Amino acid sequence: MLQDQAGDVGKAQWNNIEIAKLVDYLYEHCAQGGDTGNFRDTVYNSAAEYIWPFHTMGPIKTGKMVKNKWTLIKGIYNMIETWHSQSGYHWNNEYSANV
Repeated sequence: MLQDQAGDVGKAQWNNIEIAKLVDYLYEHCAQGGDTGNFRDTVYNSAAEYIWPFHTMGPIKTGKMVKNKWTLIKGIYNMIETWHSQSGYHWNNEYSANV
């Protein structure tokens, strides 16, 4: 398991580059994912190693942290897709829901 220099594993703090690199990595490995967009732990562990060079704050990300972040990202995506598919509701990437 990856740990920070002090040996402690605390709450993950993500920077935008780490998030973007995580999404890129999982997109490139989508063939290893299941129908629901989830991956095996080995993929999350590999993703954690892949994003390690972009780490700037908090503990080094573990596979479990990566899995939790991916679950959150998927949840946000699914909420936006649900909102967007509703009749009369508007969403775009520039102005979001414009509420």
